[in-house]
Amino acid sequence: MLHEAATPDITVSAIDIADRIIAMVDKQLAAVRGETQFSVKSAFRTLLSTQDQRRVFLYVCSNINAWPYLILHFGAPPYNFLEPGDASQMRAAGISHSRTNMSTVDVCVSSSASQFGCGQFIDNTGRRYRSSSRLPNVSVAWSLPDMPVAQGVVQIEVNVATKTHPRSTRLQRGITRHLPFPRVGEVLELSYTPEMKRFQLAYEFTLPIHTMPVSVQVRRIVKSANRNVTAALFVSLLAK
Repeated sequence: MLHEAATPDITVSAIDIADRIIAMVDKQLAAVRGETQFSVKSAFRTLLSTQDQRRVFLYVCSNINAWPYLILHFGAPPYNFLEPGDASQMRAAGISHSRTNMSTVDVCVSSSASQFGCGQFIDNTGRRYRSSSRLPNVSVAWSLPDMPVAQGVVQIEVNVATKTHPRSTRLQRGITRHLPFPRVGEVLELSYTPEMKRFQLAYEFTLPIHTMPVSVQVRRIVKSANRNVTAALFVSLLAK
């Protein structure tokens, strides 16, 4: 487990969550079925910061028996959480035969839509948000409500792609539509996504439940050239 490596820049809570995700991988490798309520991929993308995603991925890759399951647990490469030097450790085609790059070639400020996951927060329009890095002065990436108002501006990500409602007509069902990106100066009221709430109540992840919603104001938005539904937002937390 990650506890065995003395890594001072990971908080205890982040290590604990990473260990639980690794334990989920170990259970599946040992053919233990029915003992986890969530997929590794869902927990990996929702609960971990980009830094901790990289650490978990490299730890799992150190076990050769896990290689056939990498695409199941982490999706197909390229991975936005890997650094350029990590690409030499494994061939992308070994995970997915149609892929050639392990890490994203271009510098991207936000995750791709496929690697964004379900998100940690949602606003009243249906846009989803996640914190890709450990927020200052809080224990884990998604503890935005714990951040002091005086902290200043922090970076989160937004995904504006949303599926039509399941009760839509048959022709409309499952169609993805794009909501507008938040505007600079806009105040967002963020609540936990339904998926995040389920993680908080699950026995695998005994996570603290914070008072929500939380209000943030958009200070800056940065889009990458090759991202049409995700972007980086710089926001400040507003007093309740």
